[in-house]
Amino acid sequence: MVPTGGGIAIMLAVLFSISINEIFYNFDATNYVMLNVILLFGLFGILDDMIDIGRPAKLVLMYYCSYPLMQYATHTQMVFPLLGQVEFGILYSQLIVPTFVLVAANLVNMHSGFNGMSSGLSVIILISLIIKSVMIGSIDNIIAIISIAGATLGFYLFERNPSRIFWGNVGSLTVGASLGVMIVM
Repeated sequence: MVPTGGGIAIMLAVLFSISINEIFYNFDATNYVMLNVILLFGLFGILDDMIDIGRPAKLVLMYYCSYPLMQYATHTQMVFPLLGQVEFGILYSQLIVPTFVLVAANLVNMHSGFNGMSSGLSVIILISLIIKSVMIGSIDNIIAIISIAGATLGFYLFERNPSRIFWGNVGSLTVGASLGVMIVM
């Protein structure tokens, strides 16, 4: 028997890391909004691990967990290969941003079937996004994501084959939301 729900350790490590770093560095408000959305998804994952919520309620509740990000969706254009740039206006912040974070969180949740597969892939993606943010000079908004990448890397050591713990919905939704939030920001 392998215990599940180990993603709570990721959430607690991130909260501890952010609280210790707050002593030495004043974060932008954007980092707190990102962390708020990520922890809302994590709390929803705890609830989903404890009781069976059902798919329709899960979609609606998780959609509203990403609403604090809407105020930071300042660029409302998307580039499509054949169409070029399309302006979405208010539809972008009200529909596309929450849906994007919801889909990213659920995709991580869907591919967490094998030992260490989802946490290992999530570490690779998180580190790639951090490197990309450093390369383009957007380093003010990645403090929360760096702490999640470190906590996920530490968790991966216990989830790889043979697994000693699984992260459950709480871990997959927390890390998936962090991927979605990072890509949106």
